[in-house]
Amino acid sequence: MNIPWRTEIKSQAVLHGWLFVAIGCAGVAGMLSVLVAAARISAVGWLLPNADMFYVAMVGHVSFGLIIWLLAFVVAITVYFGLRECWGYNVRWLQAALAGAMLGAGIVLGSVLSGQGETFLTDYVPVLETPMYFVGYAIFAVSIVVALACYLPTALRRRTDLSLPAFGMLMAVVGALIAAAALVAALVTLAPRAVADEWRYQSLFWGAGHALQYVYVTTMAVAWYTLARGAMGNVPISPSLSRAAFGLAPLLALPAPLAYFAFDATYWGNLRLPGIFLDAGLSLPTVVHMLVIAWAIGQAWRKRALPRWREILGKPEGAALFVSMGLFLVGAALEPRASLDTTRVPAHYHGMVVGGVTTALMGLSYHLLRQMNWQIVREQFARAQLYLFGVGVLISITGLAWAGSLGAPRKTFDAGTGSAYAGSMNFMGIGAALAALGGALFVYNILHALLRRRQAQTEVAIAPAALAE
Repeated sequence: MNIPWRTEIKSQAVLHGWLFVAIGCAGVAGMLSVLVAAARISAVGWLLPNADMFYVAMVGHVSFGLIIWLLAFVVAITVYFGLRECWGYNVRWLQAALAGAMLGAGIVLGSVLSGQGETFLTDYVPVLETPMYFVGYAIFAVSIVVALACYLPTALRRRTDLSLPAFGMLMAVVGALIAAAALVAALVTLAPRAVADEWRYQSLFWGAGHALQYVYVTTMAVAWYTLARGAMGNVPISPSLSRAAFGLAPLLALPAPLAYFAFDATYWGNLRLPGIFLDAGLSLPTVVHMLVIAWAIGQAWRKRALPRWREILGKPEGAALFVSMGLFLVGAALEPRASLDTTRVPAHYHGMVVGGVTTALMGLSYHLLRQMNWQIVREQFARAQLYLFGVGVLISITGLAWAGSLGAPRKTFDAGTGSAYAGSMNFMGIGAALAALGGALFVYNILHALLRRRQAQTEVAIAPAALAE
């Protein structure tokens, strides 16, 4: 029997706050992405003649699109599943962390809008070399660690009793702490050399960046399982195999901090060997999750226990699940290999992170709001938004891969007309425009629901995760 339980207003307010910050930062990332894409399209690039504007916008877009909004949303998911598992939270710590995250993100945005400082388009975390930028990032990072640490005590004590999604989020939190440890290890090993030389930002963020990929992919898998249940009902998912795959992820991420003590990281090329291990290891648990879900769907279909495909794909959960999996696979297939200096690289990670991870989290957002009984837009509108975003991302990464095959360089302001890859980049621009529109609709949908929720500060009934998912 599915018996609902009630969350008190303070707990709702914390969840609401983290969702609001995450979705707001996603909106900032989307607006900055428009500037970045426009600068590389020959048809409209002349409207942005300032190369500095492109590079600063690139720093802001990556910071908010691939780090800040994702980590804030990871915290929101931990709060949600913590509430679903019926344990108490230290609300004061979560509120303090929320305030810190808002402050840090605001300072980072302010530094980007000011346009001051030299830009370094390093992988994982691009840098705007100003004190304001680093202070904002530091405040945000500490706030995220504090918020995620609130999930650990009870989750670790009850790890054998956790539902599958809650256990997956526990492993994501462990992965986030490994990322924090990697950043500390980098600071410890690189700081002495930075006094006589200069900061090697590529090496500094190498370990944390790799570990965060495990956090994002683990969270995406949590979303996949939740979406599969939401779209198809009680499909026969193997919990033991899924838990093993979740538990494997943080173990595979451990070389991220340890590599700084085993290799000379002042030149990031020395980290190539552990980097290959981390990249290859990331695919193992992800493939297991995909196979578990595919097997469960196949078993349900064989037993005629599966709803009609039109019904499945007509739900936001079903649309998000299959669009996310499809884009993730396309991104994996676009692995750059020897084309590391071309736009094939952003095609690869945009397919996997912007396509796979972000679409899964979009679908999870709609599911979460429904479970909390917070009013959302009609399913048809949410479904259309997901498909629009997915098609836009697919066209965009196809254009980037096409341009990369022609030798288009990445991270450059090259919107000049008549270039050898103008056609492919214009094609990318069409996809970027569609994806931006889909992303804007998502931000509007969720923020609209969150703002409406603030008008009704009442307790809500949601089902315990162990029973519902």
